[in-house]
Amino acid sequence: MIEILISVLFEVPGLLVCAYLIEKSWSGRKNSLTYSYLGASTSLMVLFLLKGKCNNIILISIFLGFTVLLGLSKYFTIIAFQIIYLFTSEIYDTAIRVTACGLYNTVCRLDIDFVMNNFYLDLEDF
Repeated sequence: MIEILISVLFEVPGLLVCAYLIEKSWSGRKNSLTYSYLGASTSLMVLFLLKGKCNNIILISIFLGFTVLLGLSKYFTIIAFQIIYLFTSEIYDTAIRVTACGLYNTVCRLDIDFVMNNFYLDLEDF
């Protein structure tokens, strides 16, 4: 339950900042998308580099640092996905968007069946 709360605490401000940044002339969509990708990749790279550098003495500070870095990566990723969602609705025609959504939905359903049949059954053996 606490994981959902932490996720929402970073997600809602990300949506609000995204709505604010898109409408400003000094940031725009392309700059906001660039900075959101840069922020997400930086926070995820720091998480990757810090993975495994854990001592028992500083366990709590590392846990809080991981939580903040994961939250920041979610924050920047939410901004990027919202901007991409707006881009696709403005750039592509309706027929292309509907076809892409249908293809995406089909692939996701096939992938869910594949994952559930192959990997979920393997986990039951443990």
